[in-house]
Amino acid sequence: MPLVALYFAFGLIFFGIDMVGIPLLILPEFEAAIGDLLIAEPRLDAALLFYLLYPAGMLGFVLAPAFRSGRGPVAAAAPAAGFGLVAYGTYELTNLATLAPWTWRLTAIDMAWGAALSAVSAALALALVGAVFARR
Repeated sequence: MPLVALYFAFGLIFFGIDMVGIPLLILPEFEAAIGDLLIAEPRLDAALLFYLLYPAGMLGFVLAPAFRSGRGPVAAAAPAAGFGLVAYGTYELTNLATLAPWTWRLTAIDMAWGAALSAVSAALALALVGAVFARR
């Protein structure tokens, strides 16, 4: 049960922070650099798949091992940041390598966002789930 709770806690925290960060930090940069490539409305089916898949990857590679080992939330932040850096980097560096208007600035901003968002969300999810299951 704690692993299911970790999946949902991370997913909700990650999504909530992302919904604040995207319009404030990410979208203005993307609009300025590649506005003509952006669609008017996001494809919600693809977004939903991302927000279901990314927490599953984080659970398997970071959250479950951290929870099972008893490491605290802060100790899991570094591996979560690494996971975020690689995942967001895969997208960003592929775009930089293949799309003419893509810039190093977009790449750096989004990779930093992915690393930071992943680290904070993982630490908060582990703290929350750890506190709930420690009381039982």
